[in-house]
Amino acid sequence: MSVAVAIVGGGMAGLEVAASLASRPGLEIEVFERGPFLRREHIDWDTAVYSGDEKTRRWTGVDWGAGGGLTERLGGRSLCYHGVLLEIESSALADWPREWVHLLTGREGAYGEVRTSLVAEFPELRPRSLSPAAVRLGMKHVPQAAYFDARSEGFRAYSPLQPALRLAEAGDCLRITRAAAQRLRRTANGSWSIDLIDECGNTYTRSDFQCCVLAASAISNVSLLSQTLQQELTTHITDHLCAGALLRLPPGNELDTFRHRMLWSGYIPLPSTGANIFVQERAPLPNGDRFVEIFAVIEQGRSRANYSELTATPGKGGHAPRTYVTGKVSTDDRARVTDVKRQIRQIIDQIAEGVPEDVTRRESEDALLKYDDAYSAVAEHRLAGTFAWFGHPYGSFEHEACSHPIGFDGPLTVTRHLEVEGMPGLYLAGPGNFVRPGAANPALTILAMSRFLADTISAACR
Repeated sequence: MSVAVAIVGGGMAGLEVAASLASRPGLEIEVFERGPFLRREHIDWDTAVYSGDEKTRRWTGVDWGAGGGLTERLGGRSLCYHGVLLEIESSALADWPREWVHLLTGREGAYGEVRTSLVAEFPELRPRSLSPAAVRLGMKHVPQAAYFDARSEGFRAYSPLQPALRLAEAGDCLRITRAAAQRLRRTANGSWSIDLIDECGNTYTRSDFQCCVLAASAISNVSLLSQTLQQELTTHITDHLCAGALLRLPPGNELDTFRHRMLWSGYIPLPSTGANIFVQERAPLPNGDRFVEIFAVIEQGRSRANYSELTATPGKGGHAPRTYVTGKVSTDDRARVTDVKRQIRQIIDQIAEGVPEDVTRRESEDALLKYDDAYSAVAEHRLAGTFAWFGHPYGSFEHEACSHPIGFDGPLTVTRHLEVEGMPGLYLAGPGNFVRPGAANPALTILAMSRFLADTISAACR
């Protein structure tokens, strides 16, 4: 007899759990995804806007970035990210349970297992030699689960959507349903039922799931749990801080040969500051001038006590639950951003072998320039030897994490097995489980934890 498992959310975490579970006998998996099925393949999200990529849900709050929200589609951000697979740095992992540090980084740990399983199909994971100029800057190879076809100039990064679709089309062990989960209920026999709304607005209930996985997003998981418990939940949430610059130089020796907009030339880790600085030698401008992008991802808070606050309130009388984020960027956060920008400026001067002119068009010293505005400021200037700053408002980078971290007591306690304490058979997936995200892009840890969760559920269902 097959065991039914429901997964709410068809993004990177949910589909990775689904694909891993569906390859095992005796399980029937159903994924519920609110958004449409727009495409199968990865897209170059940074240089085009595609129909269906608009935000469908906005997060409300104070000091939490304008533009933040949820783009709902099957595949989620796995269809538009760079494929960067970096480990959380050891200083951040030190705050995780020791058992989880070993699970991720041990000799046969999940980090290595994920990379090993993908490297044959995605050769950009293999280390590549960097130019002497890049080495002098302290740059390292960026491991990207990506494939680049030089002949067609095509780029794609790993997404669990492809294996999930193959399994769904090959048999009846995996089913993908377009529907929005409204509330979960635990039945008298210990199974789970889910109240759903289909794409036409019709409500219905699916029942008899032995296990249920919430894999929507760090914020959406808490919102759905608030509605399920019919109580207000207040927890923490964090996102990465960001700062970057675009540099224009006369033709000369390049850091790297440009291949594709989504392939980084390298990165510079700054563990003492809690940041990673990514560098890309972009395609030359039409007049032959060099164009270099420098972009820093910076950890916010560096401890749970310094994260922002997330409150989820259940909806009553058929109304949807509400979420509210109170952003919290400390003096220490601002000081580290300033320090990272100082180091970016040093990198700019080293690459330029001089002192380029800052042509940032800013209304105030603290104003954040959008990427397109920074590009225009540099590209439209009459001379090379210039740069402009850009950034993202805190809360809009979509690396939300730590809303239901492993092992912490609070309104929700998540066990080492990623199960909600006191709610047997209900599991959580995604970066909400992170204890501390560090400065690393979250993809590798999401994939590693999703595969562990699939092992856990498979063992529990035997």
